Amino acid sequence: MSLAKYHANSVIKKFSIKDLPVDPYRISKEMEIEVVEDDCEGYTGMLLVVAGQALISVKSSIREYPKKRFTVAHEMGHFSIPEHITEERYFFQCTDKDLNTFDKKGGREAEANEFAAELLMPEDIFKEKIRLKDLSYNLLQDLTSEFETSLTATGIRFSELSGDYALVCSENSCIKWLIKGDNFPFYVRGEGKLANESIAIEFFRGKKLPKSFETVPAFAWLDDYKLKGDMDVQELSIPLPYYDQVLSFLYMEPREEDEDDEYLEELDGYPRFKK
Repeated sequence: MSLAKYHANSVIKKFSIKDLPVDPYRISKEMEIEVVEDDCEGYTGMLLVVAGQALISVKSSIREYPKKRFTVAHEMGHFSIPEHITEERYFFQCTDKDLNTFDKKGGREAEANEFAAELLMPEDIFKEKIRLKDLSYNLLQDLTSEFETSLTATGIRFSELSGDYALVCSENSCIKWLIKGDNFPFYVRGEGKLANESIAIEFFRGKKLPKSFETVPAFAWLDDYKLKGDMDVQELSIPLPYYDQVLSFLYMEPREEDEDDEYLEELDGYPRFKK
């Protein structure tokens, strides 16, 4: 268990959190952390700790309440995780970029996001909600409503915990970031322009996107030597018009090994060719 997840679960247990949606404002109050909104410039959320007293400031112009909730939980993460607050560093000013940093190389900001995700969408509860369910537009809407989290945060959580999906965020027709479940079988491109064969590109051309998974050529999203020319990927792309972004969920249907596959198997990282 990671450090961020451990401390989020400690908070969940300490305050006996069982009901949804989890209320980060109430928890902050019980932790004696003051939460205010401000017309702050240059950051989305801030944590300031002086003489043991903590203050969280959230940008008042944030339109979506779920994003405000996640911002509060993110700053709570900085407060709760040891070594985030030290004598040398007693405040954090976190931007939208920080709140979208989920790569483990993202350091303290990634840890604070992991803390927030675990606090607002506890793993055990979330897994039970998605157990034996296939991802769909309606399921995502139900989850965002029940957990009172943004579509982005909910989608990332689903992709990580289900393990079978990849999630790609695109902006201005280019890939911005991606999250890949542990069971997703192929390498997903993490940068560059969207392929013309993708569904997501249609949003940036002013077209309406379908609210269902559609079949597209695998090469539209994937870049892997194990791909065959006839492989497809299932794509569900959901627009975020306010941010001029698209979230694209990718899924590969399981398929049996083909007798004509180029590779018989892969051992120790080296491909074995058929004779």
